Amino acid sequence: MKKKIKEKKPNFLIFEVGYTQKEWQSRTSVALIYPNTYQVGMSNLGLHILYREINRQDDFVCERVFFSATEHPSTSIRSVESNSLIQEFDIAAFCLSFEIDGFHMVEMLRRSQIPLWAEERRDDDPLVIMGGPCPTFNPEPWAPFVDAAVIGEGEEILVEIGKVWALSKGLPRVERITQLAEIEGLYIPSLYEPCQNEQGQYEGLIEYQSAPSLPISKRVIQNMSVHSGHMEIISSETEFGHMFLVEVARGCGRHCRFCMAGYAFRKPRVREVEEILKAISIGKSMGATQIGLVGAAVSDHPKIDELCRVIDEMDLNLSVASLRADNVSLTLLKKLAKSGQRTVTFAPETGSERMRSVINKGLDEADLLDASEKAIKAGMKHIRLYAMLGLPTEIDADIEALIELAKKIRQVMKKNHHAGKVILSVNPFIPKPFTPFEKMPLFNIKEIEKKIRILQKELPLYEGYEIKAESLRESWVQGILARGDRSLAKAIADCSERGYRNFAQAFRRCGLSKEKYEYQDLKEWKKLPWSHIDLGVKKEYFEEELKKAMKEEPTLPCFEGCRRCGVCE
Repeated sequence: MKKKIKEKKPNFLIFEVGYTQKEWQSRTSVALIYPNTYQVGMSNLGLHILYREINRQDDFVCERVFFSATEHPSTSIRSVESNSLIQEFDIAAFCLSFEIDGFHMVEMLRRSQIPLWAEERRDDDPLVIMGGPCPTFNPEPWAPFVDAAVIGEGEEILVEIGKVWALSKGLPRVERITQLAEIEGLYIPSLYEPCQNEQGQYEGLIEYQSAPSLPISKRVIQNMSVHSGHMEIISSETEFGHMFLVEVARGCGRHCRFCMAGYAFRKPRVREVEEILKAISIGKSMGATQIGLVGAAVSDHPKIDELCRVIDEMDLNLSVASLRADNVSLTLLKKLAKSGQRTVTFAPETGSERMRSVINKGLDEADLLDASEKAIKAGMKHIRLYAMLGLPTEIDADIEALIELAKKIRQVMKKNHHAGKVILSVNPFIPKPFTPFEKMPLFNIKEIEKKIRILQKELPLYEGYEIKAESLRESWVQGILARGDRSLAKAIADCSERGYRNFAQAFRRCGLSKEKYEYQDLKEWKKLPWSHIDLGVKKEYFEEELKKAMKEEPTLPCFEGCRRCGVCE
C-alpha cells in the first residue's frame, strides 16, 4: 500500500517531542493501539518502547491510535501521526494493560469497520493482535476478537509477526495466520477449540491438526540492554506532563502470593546504572524536567542512591513508581521531597502481621513505622497506605489491625509535630491467574462495603485520615474478566456499546451464568482457562505456596542459584 503523510497534523503532535513520521510506501504498517485515552496511553512506558522498536526497522512504519470516550460512536478512529484509519493498516496491535480496556478494544474494532469476530474477517482485513499483561495471563475472554495474542514481552515478537505477515501477502488469510503459529510466544486462538463438561466446568483446549502443541510459552527478552527502556516521546498533554519515564528493572522476586506480575515476570532483571544514566540524559536533552523511574520496586535497585545523586546534579526532579518500606533510603526520600512530592506511598497490603505472613509480603510493622518517620523527616507531608480487603483467611481482627496501623503512623506524625494526613487506599482482593490464590472465589461486594464503612467510622477525616476506594463494581468486572473463558466474549461484545457497568445485565442477555464466574471456587476444576499458557512457574509450586499461605509460612525472595519455582531451570 502506498500512502503519503497528510499535510494536516492531528493536534496532539503540536505538544510532542520525539515522534516518528514515515512515508508508508511499501513498508509494513502497524497501528499500535492503546484502548484508552491519549493521556493514559502516552503515560504507559511499554507503548513507547514498542513504538521505538518497530520504527527502528526501516521496512516498518508504526503509528499510535488511542480511544476517546467523548467522540460520537459513528466517528472514525484515526492514528496520531498521519490521521489514518485503523482498517488502512496491515496490522492492528492492541496493548491491553487493564481488563476494563477490553471493552474499548471491542468498541474500536466495531467503529473501524473491521469485522468484530476474527472468524468473519476477509483476506484484505488487517491482522488483529493483542499483547500486554492481560493477554499474557489469560487471553481467553478476548480470544474470539483477535487473530493472535502475544504471550510475554513484545519488543522482538512484533517485528517477527510483521515480517511473516508481509512475506505471506497474497495467500488466503487462514494460511497466513497459520504460518504465524510458528513464532515463539504467539497464541493463535482459531487453532484451538475450548471444551466444557456437563457442569459447565472448563476442560481445556482441543488442538486442530495444524496447531502447535500446547502449552504456549511466554516470550522473554534475554538481553534487555539491546532494547532501550525509556520514553520515546514527551508530551505536555499526558498525565505526567514533561516527565520522562525510565525503566530501572523488570520483574520482581519478592514472591508476594497475591501478585500476578511477581510470578509472570520472574526472574527480576535490573538495568545497569550506565544504561539508566544514558536514558536520563536523553530525557533532559528532549526538554524533560522530571525523571520517573519505573520498576516493580524501584527502591530495590542496588544503585538507587547513586541515581538520586546524579539526577540531583543534573537539576532534574524525580518521581518513582513504587517503594518498599523495608528498603527505602533517606537519600531517595529527600530527593523525592525536594522534587515537590508531598505524599509517599507504601503498600503493607493488610494491617496484621498474620495476614502479611499469609500473603508473604515480607514486611513487618516496625519497617512501616520506621519508613514513615524517615519520610516525614525527609519533608513528606502525607503517608499513603495501599491495602486490600477480603484477602484469603481474613477475619475481623485483621481489619482492626489495619485501623491500628493507620493510627500508629498518625502518632508518628504527631510525635514529629506533623499536620499531614494518613491516606488509606483500599481495594478488594481479586484472585488472579498464575498466583497461589488463582482458584479462590471472587469477593462479595456487600461484605467489602461493610469493611469500608468500618474504616470510615474508625478513621474519620477530621482526625487526620482519608479513606479512598476504587469502584467495587469495576473491580468486580475486572475479577470476572481476569479468570474468564471464551464464553465471556458474548457478554463483552454485548455491552461494549453500553459500557462495562451493564456487564451483569449482559450475562442475562447472553444466557450466561453470572454465578459461575462470580463466587464459584475453582478448586474442583481440573484445568483453568489459562492452563494452556506456560509462564515458566511449575504448577506444583503454586500448590505448595498455597499450602504455606494457609500455614502462614514465609518464602524467601529470589536468590542466585535458586531452582524452586522452575523459571530459572
